[in-house]
Amino acid sequence: MARIGVLCAPACKLGPHDAFMDELQKFGWIEGTTIAIEWKSPDYHLDRLPALAADLVRSKPDLIVAFTPPAARAAKNATSDIPIVMLFVADPVGMGLASSLAHPGGNLTGVATLVPGGFNTKGLEIIRELLPEAKRVAVFINPANEIHRLLYPKEYPPGVAKFGFQLDLFELRDPAELPDAVATAKARGCRGFVCVV
Repeated sequence: MARIGVLCAPACKLGPHDAFMDELQKFGWIEGTTIAIEWKSPDYHLDRLPALAADLVRSKPDLIVAFTPPAARAAKNATSDIPIVMLFVADPVGMGLASSLAHPGGNLTGVATLVPGGFNTKGLEIIRELLPEAKRVAVFINPANEIHRLLYPKEYPPGVAKFGFQLDLFELRDPAELPDAVATAKARGCRGFVCVV
């Protein structure tokens, strides 16, 4: 039976999990019947990813699937032998995970969900179209997620300037912080919200 190790961040049981399982089933890969899947998730504690990736490598799966940039980074750092498929990874070249989009190199391949240069600006444009009177926008980021550190300084300021928004940046390290952050943003007059885990 083929064995797949899945490393998810922040958590496995989110929307992408169902899509992943549905696609496997379309090809006749059924968990527990034709394939064995070992799931590993830090449950929003991204500092646990290196240890979880090392656990997966020790179990010697045929393939590792890594959801999101932090999981892909942890998997890549844990093995140069086991093939890794990254999913929901923004700008893998900018993050140093891949040599290029066409030829990622090494044992890693997958799908880039974002290429820098306007992705977040488009989100702000949609907020402007939906809420033309909005003056302030709140952006919630997780500073432990390296893609947020890469994208915030490059991507948001041009869009904010273009559409005349004042930006309120909130750094959240735990999902439990979100309700208070939303309440604070509302009290400051934010009408639009962008939330990325």
